[in-house]
Amino acid sequence: MADQHNDNIPAIPNAILNDIADIKERDAALTAAAIMAQNNIWYPYVEMVGGVLEGIPPQLRMNAIASHGGSTKARFEAYSLAASIVGKCHFCVKAHFDTLKAEGYTIDQLRDIGRIAAVMNSVAKVLNS
Repeated sequence: MADQHNDNIPAIPNAILNDIADIKERDAALTAAAIMAQNNIWYPYVEMVGGVLEGIPPQLRMNAIASHGGSTKARFEAYSLAASIVGKCHFCVKAHFDTLKAEGYTIDQLRDIGRIAAVMNSVAKVLNS
């Protein structure tokens, strides 16, 4: 679900959000989506300007990363990976992919996150067209 709140895609219909029974997980997914919407713009921007901004703190509000949005580290990373796939931030995708791999996710599980992001992206585009 996190991937659907990316800046490039209109919000998820309330029907989908209301079907997520675990409020904590829903909020963590939305938190990851909000943070990734910032990061998926910031980090490519840093790269686009030739690294002049590398090492300078972005000063974006990302405090929820420390608490994983109230979820587990692995789930929050999975939500973040899905949002970053949709946001097409190569740096963010690689970082979240590598973190999940280190957390023990299999290649099949990582592939499935990409598949889910792709399907949710296509559904959102159709529903919001």
